[in-house]
Amino acid sequence: MFVLRLLGGISVQSPCGVVVSGSAAQRHRLGLLAVLALRGSRPTSRDMLLGLLWPEKDSRFGRRLLNLAVHALRQVLGRDAI
Repeated sequence: MFVLRLLGGISVQSPCGVVVSGSAAQRHRLGLLAVLALRGSRPTSRDMLLGLLWPEKDSRFGRRLLNLAVHALRQVLGRDAI
């Protein structure tokens, strides 16, 4: 199981203790994980995520960035992570 650390700097550790790096460790992608983790099982709308993570982007471009973030995280953490 991956571990999401939010205090002392945000990071994700793999089951063997290695800190995840690369495209999945970009700040917006880690921010997405943090928001989803804190919301727990409550539904989270795309519009809310876009407003939190990319408020300066238009809706179309923001949705593209969100799709890329989810894809990158799923590649590293597995499909069931998000």
